Amino acid sequence: MSRHSEQFRAPRSADETARLCSEVLRSLGWQVMQSGSALVASEVKNPLAMHSPAQLEILFAPDSGGGTRVVVNGSIFGFGPFQSGHLKEAMARFRVMAEQSISRAVAPAGGPPAPHPPAGGTASRAVLVNGERLGDEALRQLESRFQATVPEGNYWYDKVSGAWGQQGGPAQGLTLPGLEVGGPLRADASNGNTGVFINGRELHYLDVVGLQQIAGAVNPGRYWVDAQGNGGYEGGAAVFNLRLMAQQAAAARGGLWTTPGSAGVGESYGGGAWAYGNANTGIGVLSDGEGGMMIFNR
Repeated sequence: MSRHSEQFRAPRSADETARLCSEVLRSLGWQVMQSGSALVASEVKNPLAMHSPAQLEILFAPDSGGGTRVVVNGSIFGFGPFQSGHLKEAMARFRVMAEQSISRAVAPAGGPPAPHPPAGGTASRAVLVNGERLGDEALRQLESRFQATVPEGNYWYDKVSGAWGQQGGPAQGLTLPGLEVGGPLRADASNGNTGVFINGRELHYLDVVGLQQIAGAVNPGRYWVDAQGNGGYEGGAAVFNLRLMAQQAAAARGGLWTTPGSAGVGESYGGGAWAYGNANTGIGVLSDGEGGMMIFNR
């Protein structure tokens, strides 16, 4: 079993901090099994994921300054870079969103807008996309189209490229672009601080790490990228194609390769298909060899 621990300080009482942390976990789609002075929570098992569900134990202790010291102990079944990398990324996503929620609770009025009322009728499940809660009818149509159940959670979605992820975190996959769900994509959807914007969203540092595996240096700036991988500077013509760059990177490496200094390892599967994963970050790039490419997190 892989384990990881970290802690941070919250300028709120222990009870209030625990309540806000519990709300964040539920918004991320986690199952909270114990609440109160200590929270115990587990990710919902994803049958398509290569990693086990992460488990968190969160402890709250009053400090001398009137706030709370929050200790987060994480664990996940299995060893190796994919398991430990996913655990650290999940814990980082929780911490970022918890600190944001706590700061909003103590900030004066005038912060980010409240979520929109449900779109598509009444809402019996908590599924938010770009700050807008989806109603039951909207969810039914979406799940019927994709023949899959959408887990409860707080998501961001880029209607131009089809990229999506958990609110406050990096991209977790690609789906169809142009879906009529959710509100507008916010610049802070991933809590990014990289200075790299794609379709208005400031990228999480793990997004940038993934792009560096296929593009080399990624310069700060504002870019657009469509669902075919074409991209360029905002307002300008296409100057690159991420899918083509991914194929070229795979062809240049060939077979099983490592990236010096980055703890990265990749493998070619034949027919142009390949995958690359970074042992430290748990992020990788997958290509089907036919023009399809996605960035993934383990």
